[in-house]
Amino acid sequence: MSVPSHVTPLVTLIDRLDVMDAVDNGLHEKRELYETLDASRSTVDRAVRELESDDLLHRRNGECEFTRYGELAYQDFLKISETYKTLEPVADLLKILPRDADIDLNVVEQGDINLVNKRAKVAPLPAPTTTDCEHVHALLPALLPQQIDFFCRTATNDITVVIIITEELRQVLLEEHSNLLSTIQEAQIEIRTATELPRIAYTVIGSQKVWGWVYTDSGVLHGYFTNTTPQSIDYVDTLFEEYRSESQRWTDIT
Repeated sequence: MSVPSHVTPLVTLIDRLDVMDAVDNGLHEKRELYETLDASRSTVDRAVRELESDDLLHRRNGECEFTRYGELAYQDFLKISETYKTLEPVADLLKILPRDADIDLNVVEQGDINLVNKRAKVAPLPAPTTTDCEHVHALLPALLPQQIDFFCRTATNDITVVIIITEELRQVLLEEHSNLLSTIQEAQIEIRTATELPRIAYTVIGSQKVWGWVYTDSGVLHGYFTNTTPQSIDYVDTLFEEYRSESQRWTDIT
């Protein structure tokens, strides 16, 4: 497969990244490159020639230096590389989601990622914990017992709890889990319903933490993550408000 001409320098940069890194670290003389890189002299010479050919490096007074184009390309590549480092640990968690799933890199970046052991009879899932906060908001396409317990305990501490569930989940609760509805009612939790929700079940605890649960198409828990960065909390807060504006409060629970 042919590579577009504008992509060729990127391919060269990746193939010869060890040389680019060395130059960026201050090694400009060929002698220094020979001594530092784990490669033969002929390989280093060929790498330098390829980088020069693509205008990523040039030699001045016998020393290898970035061209201005090479400097910009290298720095931009480092940014892209950092993004992929962020995505690598969450690849297994997110691979089951559709392309248009409501998730942003800010939600998982610097987060704690956990996959569920499929062989375990019970998912080793701790319930979220909270200290002082004014509210807890949740988008729940599915609902786990640990979550219900957490919401009820939280609401008894004078913290406002608002959860949004799907119409489908509403019917399941009415038909099969009336006891859970009674518990939720007693805790004075506000329940709202929406026609659809993200495949990820989000819970945001004030300005402290985000929890996210990822489910398969059949509703089986695949994994979960937590994050405390302001960016992750802002993202889920905004997402929650978008869905709340389209939801209806469930008032006739019984």
